[in-house]
Amino acid sequence: MVVAQGGINKLRENVDTLLVIPNEKLLSISEKSLTLCDAFELADSVLKDTICGISNIVYNCGNINIDYNDVKTTLENKGKGHFGIGTVEHDGAIIEAVKQAVNCPLLETDIAGAENILINTSGQICLKDLDDALNYIRELAGEEVNIIWGTVSEEESDKIVVSLFATGMPEKEVRHTALGEHMDNPNRNNIAPKRDDTEVIQIPPFLKRHSIR
Repeated sequence: MVVAQGGINKLRENVDTLLVIPNEKLLSISEKSLTLCDAFELADSVLKDTICGISNIVYNCGNINIDYNDVKTTLENKGKGHFGIGTVEHDGAIIEAVKQAVNCPLLETDIAGAENILINTSGQICLKDLDDALNYIRELAGEEVNIIWGTVSEEESDKIVVSLFATGMPEKEVRHTALGEHMDNPNRNNIAPKRDDTEVIQIPPFLKRHSIR
């Protein structure tokens, strides 16, 4: 736990927005037969979806576009962050997709007290449903939240997709558990995992604090 929290504290000093996936979440949502590698892939999928979500928002043309400055406003120097994706069939209510995005099962965060929320929607959406969804977000986050919204109308799409980024939530005291604490292995402290230099994950430049200027 000390090592995990120490790593989080160091990351917090060098990134604009930090997403934390506690090991407890992996244990609570996974099947007993889930392998360690599969569990890590689940965690990696959140990072992948986040990067793809940012890229799609910036580069895709829509009816109401979200640009790089909107992303910068939402993510720069904001500390703890929340990201989620929700998907429903084209005849479903967008608010159900929003609820999925708000309640990401692998994250410990919620959007209560968020300063900024960036939300991008795609698919054919009813205006009244959209208004209800935005009001729902405001109810959860608070009246002072700054909501940046964009949309892409994909006439041929059979789904409604919502990507949601929230930042600026108040910090809460959370205990982060190292994965080894869940393993009944008396010699676990003597196990030193090896990693080849080629396996070190490179942080994309645009996610580093000093690259967003």
